[in-house]
Amino acid sequence: MTLQEKDANSGIFLGIMKTEFSQEPMTDNILQVVGGEKVTAIYLDKLRSTGEINVPVVDSCIVNMGTMGKLTVYTKTNLYIPIASTSEEGLKNAFKAGETLVIRLEDLDINSNNVMMDIYCYETEIKEAILKNSAYDKGSVLLTRVSGQDGIFAGEIRTDYGEKPIYDDNILHVKGGYKVFLMYLDAIDESGGTQIERTMELIVKRGVTGETRCKGS
Repeated sequence: MTLQEKDANSGIFLGIMKTEFSQEPMTDNILQVVGGEKVTAIYLDKLRSTGEINVPVVDSCIVNMGTMGKLTVYTKTNLYIPIASTSEEGLKNAFKAGETLVIRLEDLDINSNNVMMDIYCYETEIKEAILKNSAYDKGSVLLTRVSGQDGIFAGEIRTDYGEKPIYDDNILHVKGGYKVFLMYLDAIDESGGTQIERTMELIVKRGVTGETRCKGS
């Protein structure tokens, strides 16, 4: 890396080295790093104040590591048993239209008091839902830091039965068979990766239509 003098005859030289998360080195003038690695800069001082010549000057830093965010979803009628979790297998990941979803996020790396989570509905492919003119409902949930609990955030969104989207009403309109896609950005994970999309998929339950029969005497 070449350093440029800040001001003429200032003796102060500056340079910028871009970094990115990757386990594979590349020859692209970007430093590929992972969390926990030591990055060392070495400069050869040709003449020091003591008269020494060609003395290596070394400084190092460590690439930050974080924690992986954990998402858990409950229904408001049962806050003790989750319907979905990124850290627990075997859950049904399903809910009924009309239930209120309570979302809990655990992420010790978040320094703010709020986290915004995007939510999309779709039937076959998620890209259908993300399109600007999607035929499916979408929304966002503001997760707020839980008082007295570092790194824990919670929020909720109402759902209702509906085949057409109604935007900006803070209600997710869904019908049986729809999929609901939750997504937020994890600022830094346990391996040092940054701005990682954390996602979860739920499905709206559907039942069997009841049938009534009358039999004459």
